[in-house]
Amino acid sequence: STVFLDDLSYPNGVMPWRKGVIVSAAPEIFYAEDTDGDGKADVRKTLYKGFGEGNQQHRLNGFDYGLDNWIYGANGDSGGEIVSELTAKKVGINGRDFRFRPDTGDFESESGETQFGRHRDDWGNWFGNNNPTWLWHYVFAEHYLARNPHLAVRDTKRFLANYPDNTRVFEISRPMERFNWAGALGHVTSGNSPSPYRDDLFGPEFATTVFASEPVHNVVHREVLEPDGVTFKSHRAKGEEEAEFLASTDNWFRPTMTRTGPDGALYVCDMYRLVLEHPEWIPIERQQVLDLRAGADKGRIYRIYPTGAALHEIPNFAKMTTAELVASIESPNGWQRDTVQRLLVEKQDKKAAEGLKDLFKTSKSPKTRMQILCTLQGLHASAMSLLTEAYRDTDAHVREHAVRVSEQFGESIGHRLQSREGFGAFRNLINDPEIRVRFQLAFTLGEMKHADAGWLLTQLALKDFANPHMQTAIMSSAVPHVEMMLTTIFQRTDQTNPPAKLIEELMGLATALNDQKVFVGVLNKIAEPQNNAFRTWQYTALAGFLDELERDDSSLTKLNETGNAELKETISKLDPLFLSAREAISQPNFLESQMEQAIGFVRLFGRGLSPRDEDLKMLANLLQPQVAPALQKAAFNNLKKQKQKTVAEVLLSNWNSSAPGLRMEILNGLLERPAWTEVLLNQVENKAIPAGQIGPAQQQKLLKHSDEKIRERATKLFSASPDRKNIVQRYEAIAELTGNEEHGRALFQQNCAVCHRVRDVGISIGPELGMMSDKPASVFVTAILDPNQAVEARYVNYNIVTKNERELSGIMTTETANSITLKTAGGTEETLLRRDVKEMKSSGLSLMPDGFENTLRPQDMADLIAFIKGK
Repeated sequence: STVFLDDLSYPNGVMPWRKGVIVSAAPEIFYAEDTDGDGKADVRKTLYKGFGEGNQQHRLNGFDYGLDNWIYGANGDSGGEIVSELTAKKVGINGRDFRFRPDTGDFESESGETQFGRHRDDWGNWFGNNNPTWLWHYVFAEHYLARNPHLAVRDTKRFLANYPDNTRVFEISRPMERFNWAGALGHVTSGNSPSPYRDDLFGPEFATTVFASEPVHNVVHREVLEPDGVTFKSHRAKGEEEAEFLASTDNWFRPTMTRTGPDGALYVCDMYRLVLEHPEWIPIERQQVLDLRAGADKGRIYRIYPTGAALHEIPNFAKMTTAELVASIESPNGWQRDTVQRLLVEKQDKKAAEGLKDLFKTSKSPKTRMQILCTLQGLHASAMSLLTEAYRDTDAHVREHAVRVSEQFGESIGHRLQSREGFGAFRNLINDPEIRVRFQLAFTLGEMKHADAGWLLTQLALKDFANPHMQTAIMSSAVPHVEMMLTTIFQRTDQTNPPAKLIEELMGLATALNDQKVFVGVLNKIAEPQNNAFRTWQYTALAGFLDELERDDSSLTKLNETGNAELKETISKLDPLFLSAREAISQPNFLESQMEQAIGFVRLFGRGLSPRDEDLKMLANLLQPQVAPALQKAAFNNLKKQKQKTVAEVLLSNWNSSAPGLRMEILNGLLERPAWTEVLLNQVENKAIPAGQIGPAQQQKLLKHSDEKIRERATKLFSASPDRKNIVQRYEAIAELTGNEEHGRALFQQNCAVCHRVRDVGISIGPELGMMSDKPASVFVTAILDPNQAVEARYVNYNIVTKNERELSGIMTTETANSITLKTAGGTEETLLRRDVKEMKSSGLSLMPDGFENTLRPQDMADLIAFIKGK
């Protein structure tokens, strides 16, 4: 090796680009080049800056070349406000990865947040992971979601490896001293570099393999993908049910990156170090006797391939003509195809286009045909005639990317397709047998403004809207087509049962867009009885309309006050719907088959123009234990939408008869509005509700409340001793106590199950406790009584105030361009549009509350720990 460039700030990603390389080294991404041929870089140019620094295990890293001709990188869990040197534009990437184009300076956030290594397979599927997770698949691309600012997306990825004991690692090295996650021995704690195998050298059984490094346990793990709708599920390979693809007895073996090489072999980078953990996790006294840098002068690269296999010859593309490069894209090797695509796009040699088109027609490899389409896109040389042929390709992946490449023609594509035979082929994709093709079609139609695109999107919606992934794709494209979609739906000859959920979503979008022409027309349809009765879809669609009004802090009453004469007349026609809902729900004994309609009734209560007090009482009656849980939940969700102070009294009137799960929902709901919180505190102060029935998580929120008066009242009721260290020391003697596992299970259900899961008990919000079973009791005591001593970023609590005055708190699980998702104590997920957020602050504290010493005596603690550590 030779030194090309040194004295850098922790470089951790590099890829060739033009005559040099692009390097990731927080706080920047830069380009370096050797211009005088001495083997050393003499040009160093910053491309982007602003990436977060801090812990070196959590910095941006890269890179991988996308089929769409963007370069992709991983966030590393650090985020930042990124500035492009060429465009001066700023882009925030907190909670998301990124992609960029070095030549133009374009930079965009991308769905997901990968810790180390965001990589794709041959077909354009992107994968990521983090330390305690083998693998996930990114289902949605950020640029599609961002088109509809009113689209809230709960999650952008699918976790894979979902089989039992999925975090298990079958290491063959001896256990070493651990300082962080000491109880997670034998479980993945340093997962990184999820890399699909991209060649045929290993044989067909490796065609859907993804490798992931695990340096703590000195292994490289293998997952095998299976298609599952638009995404995947995965499993261990045959023969590796209790073994790893690669494992070493050498504790210094630290694989940190895997890639498929140009010759078809798997290359593994081994940083070869004694101490892998960051010093911030190692006690000072241990740092003084350890050589933290041992191995800094070492490192290995392994090349792995089947015994007796003939490795591919590694080509020198730099010496090839354009025609030779074009021919080289016909390769089973992903690196070779990607490199040819990148070089041809860099050169922008239009002579390559005709050769690529000819090869598309003769190649028997779907991977080659697909990559040719993507290369032509980068050359701006796609042809509608070729795409028309690709729409009919025998391979679904080729059809999928042909649809995506069609976006290159922008707004004109509708006219281009309509003026050629291509429209027929494009229209036929609605009925494509592969859902991945229809999924891409749903996204691509949002890039077309032609009326036919709206009609096509409606047909897709009528076919596939029940699929949650398709629903997101369709709604991401609906903004330019919402009027056409609603018109098309109501013009259908079969009007007996229009798709209620689809109408609700489109109605909500039209309302958010303030398209009064659209929603007045639809409200008239909703208000029109069919055979002297209203259908389920009419109640549901009206509820969706009201939801969107309330999201913007409006209501039917406000709209009636400010609307024009036509709108007021239309609103008046809705009264029979509200009346029929009240009449129908007076006897809440519904069959399972009637539940959807009953929920539609409940969603309208208290939201019409008439007085609401009677409606609130009816909703309260539905919280009784005799009522079906689905109706109870619908009633509770409706009550949370109201703002009157009397709602809190209604919710608490059923406290003694409420099941534990509903009590948790009620408590969290009461903490969303300060006026309701005051009613709750009144009840606790008056002893109508015992203070002990307010869980530790809710107590912590009250003690940290933004309202000073509420904080003062809560302090008198719930405050614990502030000296955490002394409290922990008082419990040290529990190591001598014998725990009662059965009693511990009851204590866990009462105090911990709202955030943690052990075996068959609880909800997984906080860290997985099953991996901690071998930790000493003292570790549990500190974690329970002093939870803020060390808090991982992903478990930090966030407080959010919405524009309609709700207050929420929880851990942030997902961020997109439009929305954020919080998971609250009890497991409820709340997805909020960014435009609805008035204020968001991190407390810097764990979601795990202080104050368990008020609930758990030393013997209780011993019992609780006995249950957690039990088998």
